[in-house]
Amino acid sequence: MSPQVPDDTSGQSLESDELVEPSLEAPLLSGLAEVFPGFELYDSDLEFDRPHRIHYVGVDGAGRLTLVLRVRGEGHSAILRALDARDFARRHLAPLLKHLGARRARPELEPRVALVAADFDDRLRRRLEGLQSSGIEAFELRRLRSHSGELVFLAPLTNAAAPAPSAAPSLDDWLSSLPAERRESVAELIQRLERLDENLELEHERHGLSWRLGDRVVASLELDPDGGARLVAPGRPPRRWRGVRDTDQFLEDVVSDYLARREIASLRTVELRPEPTPGSTSSAAAAAPARAAAAGERRPRGLLSAEEFEAFGD
Repeated sequence: MSPQVPDDTSGQSLESDELVEPSLEAPLLSGLAEVFPGFELYDSDLEFDRPHRIHYVGVDGAGRLTLVLRVRGEGHSAILRALDARDFARRHLAPLLKHLGARRARPELEPRVALVAADFDDRLRRRLEGLQSSGIEAFELRRLRSHSGELVFLAPLTNAAAPAPSAAPSLDDWLSSLPAERRESVAELIQRLERLDENLELEHERHGLSWRLGDRVVASLELDPDGGARLVAPGRPPRRWRGVRDTDQFLEDVVSDYLARREIASLRTVELRPEPTPGSTSSAAAAAPARAAAAGERRPRGLLSAEEFEAFGD
């Protein structure tokens, strides 16, 4: 999809709240690629729930959807517009990405909203600093002039007097923030997926989890602010997470996709039967692995327990 140059003469009522300076169009887009490495512009002048408008929509090098608003650096409308844009992206992420044709976007990542202004006044600056951890970032346009020419770039909004940002919450802290019932279910899901592959990496975002093998997401969990949850397996629509049956079907889908993408010859195998307890000399226990091997009961290392594997076959 070829982005169209925004038309600032459209006469919309929100124009008074926007930064309108056509000469900054090209340097602003260039600046976005610098502050968001790998940024690719997909579209511009995206309208939703009139008179809301998002000036630029793109995806950064990590696959994170980025919505850019040109605003004036005063008043309170900039924050309201940023919150509206962020909430719209959260609620309608799938159709938005489909409309954009953003195939390399990673839907498990929290959408980012970037506000750009010539300057932010002190009052708005203080308000924006409290939103930096909520997916809303702000930048001011800066200019350098010399005999060699002029450079326009984006400077992140910072407060020199502010304390250093705290480290991102750990997985344990993230889990502890969930309701007790949901926390137990998520912890069990994490434990079961750990058996899939020793190279599986777990990433936690504010609104969910994702499991990755290299650059590929093999499973993800999405949490809604209202308490709902969805399980997402590759190539399948999100599954509403309501109970054990949904968990089992989700794991079966994840395992099926995982096996389909592995070379059978490279699969390491282990016995499905539990290993004998230390010190056990029972002849039956000693013979169990041999019998299992003879029966062909083998599986990729670290997949699922015997009970889970049998449940998938029902």
